[in-house]
Amino acid sequence: MLTRCEYAKPRKPAVPANLATVFELTRYNHMIAKALKEKWENSGVEADMVRRAQEAIDEVLTKDQMPEVVRLQDLLEAFIDNHKESAAEERWERPDIRFQESEYGGLHIYFDKKPKEESPYSSRERSEYNLDNAIHISFDKRGGDRDEIGRQVGTVYAARIDNEKIGQTLRFRSKFEKLLAALYFGASKILVDCEEDDFSYGIYD
Repeated sequence: MLTRCEYAKPRKPAVPANLATVFELTRYNHMIAKALKEKWENSGVEADMVRRAQEAIDEVLTKDQMPEVVRLQDLLEAFIDNHKESAAEERWERPDIRFQESEYGGLHIYFDKKPKEESPYSSRERSEYNLDNAIHISFDKRGGDRDEIGRQVGTVYAARIDNEKIGQTLRFRSKFEKLLAALYFGASKILVDCEEDDFSYGIYD
């Protein structure tokens, strides 16, 4: 979680409180990120804060973290890998993953590490809006780009992870987080190459 930084010297320029807002600019131009680095270096901001901000930018922009196309299957399998230990302890068979087409031709994907029947209040299935994570994909108005066998390729325009908007976090450590950063902050496209029932934790295989 990002926290608002306060400095002892009020006249010293501060790094933006939410660096993720700045990262939005990296969608458009590497030169902007470079200019921001130079501006921070010349503004008298605390050196450690500048260093950490630069490292976060560099990680998002690193070539191997920003593939041209990310497979949705790879993204969801990376999410599952993050929670296999909890799944084994809790004996979860599969995560709750739901695909929902939007009325505008896009695709909403809601997902949670817990299985569908996990609800603290009732035995009824949770609403997709109560799941901890979501990504929202848009396709070109003409039907979207497609791969060689006709699968749709789109763009992630919004995301929520652990019930927080992705713009509120700068944690890009796991494969899942890095792939999502490439999709949301970078220029990577997403290939829809799976179905919601394709996934399990594999503990009963």
